[in-house]
Amino acid sequence: MRGIEQFQREGTGLLTSFLGAIVLVFGVSRVSSLFPDSASLWPLAISILAFALLAMAIQLIYLKSKWSCIVAILAGIPIGTILDVMWDWSVNSVDRNLFPIEILMWLVLAVIPVTIGFFIGRKLGHKNAQP
Repeated sequence: MRGIEQFQREGTGLLTSFLGAIVLVFGVSRVSSLFPDSASLWPLAISILAFALLAMAIQLIYLKSKWSCIVAILAGIPIGTILDVMWDWSVNSVDRNLFPIEILMWLVLAVIPVTIGFFIGRKLGHKNAQP
């Protein structure tokens, strides 16, 4: 068993960061709709943890990744939110006309966990890269 080295890839991980953020926002929005209590803190806790884990995984898998992965994750948030709004509008017939505020909420929520996860992943990645 080789450990983390078997999962490491070449490249910077920008596309993976962008697509990961889209899937994360859409997925957390869909999962949070399953909770009957809209004031529940579980979706908030899940999204904070998921953003930190996404950034940490990007840094561990793509050792050449730069801080631009943080920007790519944050750039994927509006796309994921718009896809979720379109899903609600077309499938559930729900009008979410305040989605620009929702995009700002996601961005504010994600900045700190993504940054912390990225630098924890960098620290762990460089520690594993040393002989």
